Amino acid sequence: MSLYAYNENGYLGDFATNRGAQEFSQWVEDSLDAAEYPELNHLAIHGWTDEVKALVKECTAVRASKSAPTNKNVMKTLVHLATLAKKPCETFIISDGVGHEDDQGAKTWRSPRKGR
Repeated sequence: MSLYAYNENGYLGDFATNRGAQEFSQWVEDSLDAAEYPELNHLAIHGWTDEVKALVKECTAVRASKSAPTNKNVMKTLVHLATLAKKPCETFIISDGVGHEDDQGAKTWRSPRKGR
């Protein structure tokens, strides 16, 4: 199963496989300071952010930092995330794509770690 990126207007593209999303989430939680990268952390914890421009800036900044992912698959997911988030939108959502948020059918992605 895969996870998908959406905005307020609908589907933006595929985000990652479940495994890829889990590895990405683990890297965010284990490697990134939440104060320095609040939107990446918010996305990993809640599955959405409404600070999309800040998210893109954080994706760019972390790639050039000491905290950049060393796992090439996580790096690919980070680069792909930035590409998806650059599409014009007010809210960026990661979801399993089943159902619709208003119907309580779609499950917004949340980190599988720490009971989230």
